[in-house]
Amino acid sequence: MRFNDKMTDGSKKIEQDQSADGKTQRDFSTAPAHQKIAFLVPGFARDEADSNCIPPLQQYVLTFSRIYPNIEIAVIAFQYPYRSGKYQWNGIDVYACGGAGGGKLFRLRTWLKAVRYFRRIHQQSAVTTIHSYWLVECALVGQYLAGWYKIQHLATIMGQDVRPTNRYLTHLNFSKMTVTCASPKSAQSFREITGYSVAKIIPKGLDIRNINIPEQSLHPDAVGHNSFEENLFPDERQPKGTNPLLSERKIDILGVGSLIPLKNYRLFVNMIKNLSTQFPAIKATIVGGGEEFHLLQKMIADNRLQENVQLVGELPRAWVFDYMRNSKILLHPSTYESQAYVFMEALYCGMQVVCFDIAHAESPQRIHVCKDEAEMLTTLKRLLTQKLDHRPYLLKSMEDTVHEYKQLYTT
Repeated sequence: MRFNDKMTDGSKKIEQDQSADGKTQRDFSTAPAHQKIAFLVPGFARDEADSNCIPPLQQYVLTFSRIYPNIEIAVIAFQYPYRSGKYQWNGIDVYACGGAGGGKLFRLRTWLKAVRYFRRIHQQSAVTTIHSYWLVECALVGQYLAGWYKIQHLATIMGQDVRPTNRYLTHLNFSKMTVTCASPKSAQSFREITGYSVAKIIPKGLDIRNINIPEQSLHPDAVGHNSFEENLFPDERQPKGTNPLLSERKIDILGVGSLIPLKNYRLFVNMIKNLSTQFPAIKATIVGGGEEFHLLQKMIADNRLQENVQLVGELPRAWVFDYMRNSKILLHPSTYESQAYVFMEALYCGMQVVCFDIAHAESPQRIHVCKDEAEMLTTLKRLLTQKLDHRPYLLKSMEDTVHEYKQLYTT
């Protein structure tokens, strides 16, 4: 089971809003002499080679520790890894509760284990901020700990946790935590469901050190950086003979994500079916695993699309970037997202993005938002007949995200 889907003294009630939320809030912008942050997360990388477990969270923690080496960090992972115990990940202490998605009684044991781990972390040196991810069990336990130890609690919306089906929302006291999210759409959903406003919208940035892009190829409107790190991909995975950033790419349409009903990859296959009548040689690939993998295999076979659509399963993240750098268009048929982080990755790999009106970072030149399936099909046909610009486009760096959160962390 992977968790790839999904704050200052206060988010205030809408009816009390005046300046931001109406009442005077504590100012957490001044950094104390000592800071220690405990991240409460549903899952975290089991080791340095595990690149697929919540990539933006991994990038954020690693980038934060690099930029602010004097601020202590500890991670408490509730459900994944499935083992229990303390380990180090890139020099950062991680405490795994090993919940493994267990039922009610086992979940309570997981929460108690998280509380014990936090107590140990706090005894070693005082935690000044709890930062929980997803408004579910991590936020609930974080709320208890923050109240007991009288410290700041930030909670970040990550995905489906701001849907009405989330039963935890009725048990969270949003006046006692600072809530952030990654997109205006998530902020709107949170407001409509809970009656509270988020404290700040902070889109998740991209750590470009993990994606090797020649600096001279960068789009002129992209975020500027002075240097690019050496390539971190295995040599044998590099495209041979051509530079897919600058020349013809072999994959016309790429899909990347979990193969679950919410992500709507049955529509992806149907789109390729419809496109194949006009583009019989079209090449599409879907990267990802999930409960609908075999259903999609059957759809492809039933529609005789074996020469047009390839399912490659779940791959290491570096390999996914190889597919992106050799693809023209990212088709993302999902019906709900908190930010659609894959868009950031696809844009930086030089792709165009086609999607519905879901939460995402803004890029009017590269992200093509469709109101329905008919418009999505028309947009794909148009892009497939155009000469596309495949220069990398960086919307936001992870360093910028880190700096924005740093301003929220407490005194």
